[in-house]
Amino acid sequence: MDTVGRYQTTVGQDLYLAISQPVVSRIINKISHMFAVHLLPRYVKFPTTNEEIMLKKQRFMDNLNFPNTIGAIDGTQIAVVPPKVDDGVNPAVLYINRKGYHSINVHTIFDADMLLLNVNARYPGSTHDAAIWEIIQSTPSSKT
Repeated sequence: MDTVGRYQTTVGQDLYLAISQPVVSRIINKISHMFAVHLLPRYVKFPTTNEEIMLKKQRFMDNLNFPNTIGAIDGTQIAVVPPKVDDGVNPAVLYINRKGYHSINVHTIFDADMLLLNVNARYPGSTHDAAIWEIIQSTPSSKT
């Protein structure tokens, strides 16, 4: 059993819960899905209208004296339990980052008020930041 499964077993065996690891896993999947479907679109919004873009630019200028900016982007490596090595679609080696541990390369964009405008957690740890930036730049939604 992997590390995540062991943790889920520990949670499930809690005195007050007493549920199995598979049930804990299904609950985590359902809650994650609910966050992605219901909360992410509501609270994580990249500006799309000219008015929203101008407001974001003005906030950067007012708060930080930084002109013509709507967001600050950064990336981080989030450690993960690696997929099975023999997985043909997601081999574990793809998740080993430059620091030598398994991760997902997560990029975020925040506005001048530290509100999350965008989050991208689609790429394994070995994916270089520049490659993710190129992919982001080539998508139609980035042209607004």
